[in-house]
Amino acid sequence: MGPVEERLFSPNTLTKIEKLNNHSTLINITNQGMMELSLLQRLNALGYEKSMDEIENLLKTFIKEQKISEGEWRNWIKLD
Repeated sequence: MGPVEERLFSPNTLTKIEKLNNHSTLINITNQGMMELSLLQRLNALGYEKSMDEIENLLKTFIKEQKISEGEWRNWIKLD
């Protein structure tokens, strides 16, 4: 599990997204990422990589569909 995944798919990030009242798809993607990171402790690395690739593709599709800028997205996931 890398630091990027730990930062992006964390309870802290989820709380911030929920407070911003962002699209439910983004909340669902974050929840799914958190579940996958939790399962990583019990799964093999290949299964983890495949799952994270699928989640990344979902997230990229969401960002494109919502026309969210990179700067706006980065601001959402900053940790205090």
